Amino acid sequence: MGNPGMAKSGTKGKVKPKQRRLPSDERRGTILAAARKVFSQSGDPTGTTMKSIANAAGISEGIIYRHFESKEQLYFESIVQPLTDTISAYVHEASSIDRFPSAETADAMRHLFWRNIIESLQPIVPLLGLVLFGEPKQARQFYQSNFSAAVDALAERWQNLFRQQQPNHPSREVALSVLGMTLMFAVDARFNKEFDLDSAVDSLTEITRFGFWPDLAQDGSAKSARSRRTTKAPARGVGTSAGK
Repeated sequence: MGNPGMAKSGTKGKVKPKQRRLPSDERRGTILAAARKVFSQSGDPTGTTMKSIANAAGISEGIIYRHFESKEQLYFESIVQPLTDTISAYVHEASSIDRFPSAETADAMRHLFWRNIIESLQPIVPLLGLVLFGEPKQARQFYQSNFSAAVDALAERWQNLFRQQQPNHPSREVALSVLGMTLMFAVDARFNKEFDLDSAVDSLTEITRFGFWPDLAQDGSAKSARSRRTTKAPARGVGTSAGK
């Protein structure tokens, strides 16, 4: 007869090695990373289950509940909070200009400004889409409590700048325009394989300097400096004032 001890030590008696017990902060981090991945892939926070998050993290649902009270808390900390933090950093970056630059340094400052903001927005494109175009109630709450507040903070800083030079621009509309342009460049960077950040920043710097609609009634210096394209004179009342 064989040794009974040998039978116990065979493949039938193999015991799975115990998972390494992670420190609490590290475990929370792995759960948040898994939740962010699952929420982003599903695009549906309501339909995403704790079980799917647990599977992605390689743990049981019970372990998740040791660290997070509910799926709503997990969604907030994995999606909404990072998004809010990045938008705050965006506002801080955009607000770093506390005075209008001199003529000598203006283009360099514009160039750095656009580059920094586009780069800061690139990581949050999927999260922003998930929150703003996901569950309507959560989207509205995020926009009103976080996004709109960030726009207002940015607008206030722009208004302080405008008081120095009095360019007579509505500051909130400027803030929305800056955010909209840089956000779409960040989206393009994510999905367009031919996206070139240097080229994008050069274009935005030029647009900031000359504007979208230069005054065609002027001597044409802005027009020729931009692209030397031949532009047909607008009809009366379009692009120029009737009295010019």
